[in-house]
Amino acid sequence: MQVKISISLLFFLLFLSDLSLSSSLDCNAADRTTLLNIKSELGNPPELSTWLPATNCCTWSNVYCSDTGRINNVYLFSLNISTTIPPSFGDLPKLETIQLQTIPGLYGTIPPSFSKLRKLEILFLTDTSVTGAIPDFLSRTNLSALDLHNNKFSGPTPMSLTKLPRLQFLDLSGNSFSGTIPPGLLHGTDRRYLYLARNKLSGEIPEDYGNGDIDTIDLSHNRLTGDPSFLFGLTKPMTKIDLSWNQLEFDMTRPGVADPNSGSNPWTPLTLLPQSEFVKEAGGKNFCAAIHAIRYHQLSLFLLKQWHF
Repeated sequence: MQVKISISLLFFLLFLSDLSLSSSLDCNAADRTTLLNIKSELGNPPELSTWLPATNCCTWSNVYCSDTGRINNVYLFSLNISTTIPPSFGDLPKLETIQLQTIPGLYGTIPPSFSKLRKLEILFLTDTSVTGAIPDFLSRTNLSALDLHNNKFSGPTPMSLTKLPRLQFLDLSGNSFSGTIPPGLLHGTDRRYLYLARNKLSGEIPEDYGNGDIDTIDLSHNRLTGDPSFLFGLTKPMTKIDLSWNQLEFDMTRPGVADPNSGSNPWTPLTLLPQSEFVKEAGGKNFCAAIHAIRYHQLSLFLLKQWHF
């Protein structure tokens, strides 16, 4: 969890590094009106006490302006409110980042007005009571990072997410998504991260996730089946794979695992037998194993827990 939080924070900090702290600029009048509408739709929480009419909204808390005075970032945390997501967010045409996090009183669905946010790159909507399906209209945005963990979303993982050509970070963990995992959810050439843990996903893992530069895959605590050993190829750059608590049938003769005790790190096939040094616990039809391997000076952590044979 700590690793995932730091990755989410990294996306945000990388975005902030491109922002100008432009408190000396006068904000756009239409953006100021929209922010005041958002404040009203949220029930005028005290955390937004700096959001006042006839003042420069570039100096307000919880927002950032671009160097042209347009609002491009709104971040709201831990608000004590009970309401739906303000539809007025869709009236901020230059918005690139929305963070609505740790707001358990936020409910309802993602409003259709989000379809107007064509410049939206980062959407963090986490630890709320928001429900429903992921709307197809999010594919009209410019998302590179979508974090919806720990909400009350349900339904299938929409194929429309595959239409986001810049999506590199996707976290849908801790919801009630069902059905199969669509292939091709992640794009880009840099490292990519896929978190779908703690849902109700079933079927086999698409083999295209065994290709390319995917840094992390966490599919734990689902109902997945099939043989996922293609994820463990010798040249894969992943630093974490967590497939625990599924109904997978793993062919351990296919992947290769480096010997961490060897200075030259030769690749050897791994067979998990009771006498194997990798087996930490065995009993009945289930066993737990943790494999640590050094791959080209990268730490690869494979979590193979609660396998069913």
